[in-house]
Amino acid sequence: MVDQPLIKAANLVCEHHDGTVALDDVSFEVMPGRSLAVVGPNGAGKSSLLTCLMGFLKYSGEITINGQVLTSTSVPQIRRVMTMVFQDPDDQLFMPTLAEDVAFGPNNLGLSSDQVESRVSKVLDRLNLSELRDRPPHHLSFGEKRRAALATALAMNPSILLLDEPTANLDPATRRELAEYLAGLDATLLIATHDLEFVKALCPRVILLSKGRLITEVDTSCLLQNTALLRNHRLA
Repeated sequence: MVDQPLIKAANLVCEHHDGTVALDDVSFEVMPGRSLAVVGPNGAGKSSLLTCLMGFLKYSGEITINGQVLTSTSVPQIRRVMTMVFQDPDDQLFMPTLAEDVAFGPNNLGLSSDQVESRVSKVLDRLNLSELRDRPPHHLSFGEKRRAALATALAMNPSILLLDEPTANLDPATRRELAEYLAGLDATLLIATHDLEFVKALCPRVILLSKGRLITEVDTSCLLQNTALLRNHRLA
């Protein structure tokens, strides 16, 4: 049996809440187990693409996630298999303690208290956050908040993980550790980022957006060798 795309966008036009166009006729596919990067200058539509896939923005065209067309009625089911880590971790952390933040999603899946605690303990241990489980999230460092936001997503056991600028404001060692960790996940990744070294480490394919339009989809190695294209779109 031929694998079907896990993520498919066809002729995607997406609008912000004020009606301005964020994405204009964007089409692409991501196969199971593959990782795709979304790159482009500020304002290209990278974050809009991720939030649109999550069902947060109005769109026309068609989005299919794990075989389901994204609609207002299918969003809850789709969010059981696909989660997003936002650019600003403070958008994701709102409970009194880190452990409660990580437990929030699994609790809403209707899991038992033992199942929820198992997920929380496992993901905090994997991200070296166990000692911080009772800490208020606003008392964490920025790097710790980054890992905490990732923990809230991973506790959902997603098949698809969307990451918006995951290396922003991280030091080189932490970026390297994050890349190594993500490379070991059993999940399909869609990563919006300016960090081309991070892309090189994780994503064999890349799409380039500019002003909401898809400029090209190529192998990452080809994009990195195209200095003129990178400069034209403020990536070099």
